[in-house]
Amino acid sequence: MTTYDARVIPIRPAATVIVVRDFDTTSVGGLEVLLCRRRRASEFVSNMQVFPGGGIDDDEVQAPQLPTFPYPGGPSLEAAQRAAVREAHEETGLDLGDPSRLPIIGRWITPALAPRRYDTLFFLAALPEGQQPVPDGTEVIECSWWSPWDAVDAWENGELEFVTPTLRFLMSLQNFRSADAALQAAEQSSVPGTRVRVDDETGWPWLPADEAFWTGDLRRAWGWVGLPVG
Repeated sequence: MTTYDARVIPIRPAATVIVVRDFDTTSVGGLEVLLCRRRRASEFVSNMQVFPGGGIDDDEVQAPQLPTFPYPGGPSLEAAQRAAVREAHEETGLDLGDPSRLPIIGRWITPALAPRRYDTLFFLAALPEGQQPVPDGTEVIECSWWSPWDAVDAWENGELEFVTPTLRFLMSLQNFRSADAALQAAEQSSVPGTRVRVDDETGWPWLPADEAFWTGDLRRAWGWVGLPVG
């Protein structure tokens, strides 16, 4: 098994945006989330379903705006918002508009012993009216819309692959019946939010909506969630 020395693997600041839309059925409405499948040749999370996102560029960090840091030691909020909008456009062609309007919903840090490490801020955005995502064919080879419930079911059945933050945000979004409801909750959420707790035996991260979060001796770990869950 290949091991990686966390002391020599730099942690790069990054940003991800979860794009949501409403869909209608004959009886009830619902929420859908944009998932992007990465190409098999990708060096990181190859062939997995992810949200649009990537590393924060130097020019985004150095833009002439006063940086704010919603989390201790975390990336600049403004730089991350700019990167999230840019990455969404590069990977899917979507124009999400003013970066400062993206509400932040969490932060996750890639744990040690990974081949690449990122300190990522997560944002939420509604699908702009009249737009549809188109994969760039380089980093993203497929764009698809999933209800959070169906996506989690597909993961449980081995049909979809996610990294942990993607899965846990999908689980959080199961609580919302519309894109507007999720966005309102995100805009009203407190930052930095709640720290993720981890079971040392299994490595599974627990969120406040999970009963186990409130029981046992779980350690605080490499994630925060600002989106209300439960």
